[in-house]
Amino acid sequence: MKMVAAAKMRQDVARLEKAKTFGVGSIQRIFESETYLAKKKPNFTAKKWLLVPITSDKGLCGGVNSSIIREVKAMVKADRNAYKIFAVGDKGSVALSRPMADILGQAITNIEVPINFPTGISLPSQLLPSDIRSSSMPKNATEL
Repeated sequence: MKMVAAAKMRQDVARLEKAKTFGVGSIQRIFESETYLAKKKPNFTAKKWLLVPITSDKGLCGGVNSSIIREVKAMVKADRNAYKIFAVGDKGSVALSRPMADILGQAITNIEVPINFPTGISLPSQLLPSDIRSSSMPKNATEL
């Protein structure tokens, strides 16, 4: 039985390897060719970026949280004055409060998990100060 399972696993991994590059760049091409989105593109340059790192406090999420914090630190390293941070989750606010206290604007902790629609829709009302023109949500990405 173990040999059959190993053979099936090898075949599945081989199929995944072949399909890994399928569709790479297709989403970008769709957005570039869409005329409605081209009309809606903003014609301004961002004065400040709002980073919204969403971290979790439940389960085995230490690796995910630390990768999100690392990505935020890497983004901010280039030009610290161009960013403001709004942390969602206790782990993110604690990890960013010391090294980036000057640009950590606000933090929300103790959010009910999973985040439902009313909670998610209420976040933007807390997010956008007047000097922010663009925002980004750093996330953990896995590669095949």
